[in-house]
Amino acid sequence: MSHFSVLAVVNVGGTSASGEEHREELFNRTDEKLADMMAPYDENTCDPNCLEFVNCMEEICKDYETGTEDCIKTPDGRILALFDRELYGRFAISEEVVVQCSSGQLHHPRRSKKAKKYQALLHYPLKKRFPSLEAYAVDCGFSYDAASGGYGYYQNSAAKWDWYEVGGRWEYRFLVKEDCPSDIDRRYTGL
Repeated sequence: MSHFSVLAVVNVGGTSASGEEHREELFNRTDEKLADMMAPYDENTCDPNCLEFVNCMEEICKDYETGTEDCIKTPDGRILALFDRELYGRFAISEEVVVQCSSGQLHHPRRSKKAKKYQALLHYPLKKRFPSLEAYAVDCGFSYDAASGGYGYYQNSAAKWDWYEVGGRWEYRFLVKEDCPSDIDRRYTGL
């Protein structure tokens, strides 16, 4: 992860308010302008104008055909991935058998009566677990794109940030003169 200090200059014009109202209005307008300026570079944008589809069909097909994962067969015959919400934190696989994660007075993993009802399926083929390639792709969280006719994900190719903070994160970056306008907090000026 990288962090960068960036200077963004926005023109918010003047205001008719004075004192604290003036300061508050300037901050609000600055935040709005800055948000508009930064929006095209947001990694998590939902704006369709900024997103492009990345087709992953080749990787998905390869994984589906040859991939495996550790699974657990439940007493009612369902086959669930080891990290399925229903099992995670309750059951795990240890030395090729299913153990209950927090069992007994010591709350340690052990082969309990409950755990013996489950069966470990190590390296279970994805092709057997999912009825179709489409079901596997959807389970993995991929989206279908009709234009490309495949599964993949959407990304902003111009993405530069996933979050930002205005001021205060890196103190004393910009030194300013004593007669600087009042809308800059003096404790961050370094003077």
